[in-house]
Amino acid sequence: MMAKKLYYSYKVQRQQSLRPEELKRLQSRKLRGMVRYAFKFVPYYRKTWKDSGVKVDGIRSAEDLKKLPVVDKKTVLEHYDDFVSDEYRKYLNVLPGMPSFLFMRSTSGTSGPPFKIYFNPNAKDYMDAVYARALMNVGYDPTRPMLYYWWQQAPQRELYHMLGLFKKTYVPSSWGEERQFELMQSVKPKYIYYYPSALYFISRMVLKQNIELNFKPRLIITHAELLTEKMREKIEDAFGCPVYDQYGSNEFNRIAWECKERDGYHVDSDSVVVEIVDKDHDEADYGEVGKVIITGLVNKTMPLIRYEMGDFATKAEKEQTKHTCGLNLPVLIKSVEGRYEHSDIRRKGAITQKSMLNDILGFLDKHDDIAKFQILVNGRNRKIAVNYVVFGGKKPPIKDVGGLKLEKYRISFKRVGEIKKNNITGKTLLLERINR
Repeated sequence: MMAKKLYYSYKVQRQQSLRPEELKRLQSRKLRGMVRYAFKFVPYYRKTWKDSGVKVDGIRSAEDLKKLPVVDKKTVLEHYDDFVSDEYRKYLNVLPGMPSFLFMRSTSGTSGPPFKIYFNPNAKDYMDAVYARALMNVGYDPTRPMLYYWWQQAPQRELYHMLGLFKKTYVPSSWGEERQFELMQSVKPKYIYYYPSALYFISRMVLKQNIELNFKPRLIITHAELLTEKMREKIEDAFGCPVYDQYGSNEFNRIAWECKERDGYHVDSDSVVVEIVDKDHDEADYGEVGKVIITGLVNKTMPLIRYEMGDFATKAEKEQTKHTCGLNLPVLIKSVEGRYEHSDIRRKGAITQKSMLNDILGFLDKHDDIAKFQILVNGRNRKIAVNYVVFGGKKPPIKDVGGLKLEKYRISFKRVGEIKKNNITGKTLLLERINR
């Protein structure tokens, strides 16, 4: 119902201005309710926590979550049916071949086998409101359409779309850069919501070919991939507007996001609990790189409690609960650092997907004839291979790698005819770690 969506929108807007201690009490209350619900209605947690001797009543705040075991995507796939609540299991398929009243999203499959996540209607509407809040906090006007790059080709239409709110002009992720840019010039968007890699390659094209934009966007929001500062600089140079990054997933929708200050990520603490932990799942120190673990506070159909995302992030230097932007949602994340499988976290120092990519981008940005590229890192043999495509196909191969030093990696460049996207999501993984 539209009335419920409007109510949740009002509610989450109000909550972000609660005093920090009130937000913590709200989060703790929701966490206690979700943990008790999961123990009562979700077979996996009921069995696992009983076997582990967990005292459910002892989980009273985010600090107590360390008493619970961690789960990950592999765990969910192996015990999929047992993660569905007993209350909602019967509604997954009301009639053969007919959708149920539950809402479903699928993980993309770029970091392992995909799986479906089901949401009860209240959870879906609440998460939508949290998502909208993040957009509006950087200046998005919900009465204006947004240019929206996404991998699902048949997105679901909502009632508020029909009322002219949060309308999207979809850009299929299968399109090439020139076709995407032609659409941009045609629709002249004020707001752009995009994968950073796709927009980065368009930006290289715009700057190299000195293309004049016939529109002036007010802001760009990046999501779904890693954004480095080098990428942000290139995109802002090409489009002449600020870029704000957001962190989310299909499992939880929006998790954290940059405000206009862009000095860290506000966490949606009224929707999730975020932990940044070390290799032993103990709390990381402020300013250190750690694993991201999320506990959802909203979705009762498939609760995910202490869910290991497979991502690294740098914990904020300190927890900021009264931010200079005027919002009290805590800033807990300094930067998102990338996937486990593409990073090298050591006892002393960390080479993350983000830090390595940013270093190499600093070198590649000196070669503006490069249109697209992909960096393959062989951690076992300490080799980096950069496959690249050039504008016009005439530039000679890159041989001089002077000034590019990365922890004793040997670096080679290879000009290729094409950089392929992921067949499902349309993503181009700019830096991929391989071991072969």
